[in-house]
Amino acid sequence: MTLSGKSARRIVIEYRRLALLVVLPPLIPKVSRDPKDDAILACAVQAQADAIVSGDKDLLSLVLYQKIPILTPIQALNYLP
Repeated sequence: MTLSGKSARRIVIEYRRLALLVVLPPLIPKVSRDPKDDAILACAVQAQADAIVSGDKDLLSLVLYQKIPILTPIQALNYLP
């Protein structure tokens, strides 16, 4: 049991209902200063994400990628309707 009153198994089951499986297209190299972040950007585009929420400075330096805003957690809270 956790503080939420849900088991780890229950939490995973609930997340799976909300998750979207995304098959990545070939990555466009060197979009971000950190090449490992390119997979996150490709995933967001493929999933038609409304935003990317991150604390990663390399991602945040982009501000916007293919019309997808890249936000800090605090910015994301203000972004929500």
